[in-house]
Amino acid sequence: MNKLFFSILLSAMLFGCGGGGGGANVNEGDNVLSQKKPQPYKLDSTEIASSITNITYKLDIYVPVEYQAGGAPLPVIYASDGQWRSNSYKGILESSGVSAVLVAIHEGPKSRRNIDYLTPGVYDYYEFLTQELIPFVESEYSVLPTNRTLVGHSYGGAMSFYSMLIADPNRSYFDNFVSADPSVADTETLLKLEEERFHLSKKMNSRMILTGAMKGGNGPDVEMAYAYMQNRKYEGLNITLIKQDVTHDHSADQTFKDALPLLFP
Repeated sequence: MNKLFFSILLSAMLFGCGGGGGGANVNEGDNVLSQKKPQPYKLDSTEIASSITNITYKLDIYVPVEYQAGGAPLPVIYASDGQWRSNSYKGILESSGVSAVLVAIHEGPKSRRNIDYLTPGVYDYYEFLTQELIPFVESEYSVLPTNRTLVGHSYGGAMSFYSMLIADPNRSYFDNFVSADPSVADTETLLKLEEERFHLSKKMNSRMILTGAMKGGNGPDVEMAYAYMQNRKYEGLNITLIKQDVTHDHSADQTFKDALPLLFP
């Protein structure tokens, strides 16, 4: 299906899409962090060598300063592009008052994200996340295996979206997917992955927060992808679209800020 046909099809869907089936369509600013007490976080820097991708990834792992090993388990957030987003995400998390473990994954060698976050490399990257990174983190930190979130922006946002689609329907590693102004203009890839997933199972017990930057960003493509997913009517899929009055580059931090009160009310 070419992009022109996809655009015509999904433009029609947008007019008929009422945001049902567990989804919502909200504007930026509708979701404001509740007035929780800010709390400081501390950094643990380490790295992990993947035998799947053959890449060594630097990790910035942030935990609340009051976190105690072996204490009450916390939700865990895995965020791509740690080389750019690590510090700002940490600051947003501190201001939010949310208690969670943040694992910011650097891309590895420069431009490795162009391989890991897109097809076909995303298949190996997803296996690295689920078979190597998650076991490593959960062996070192007290986190909730039932409350894992995967966050990405741009190519990383596409990676988060794709990861939801290529996940085994019978083995869900991530409960929440946050896709910030994802690069989903390659509609043939998105439709191929979704079609394969749809034929495997029409159940998708996942929460997705999808944002589109409307100031020259990927907003129109994101709106169409949202409409397409909504009209598939997956059982158990809760998808929220947030249209943001920001540029593509500013969407990453804005999305993280918007997502926290939705994921951790």
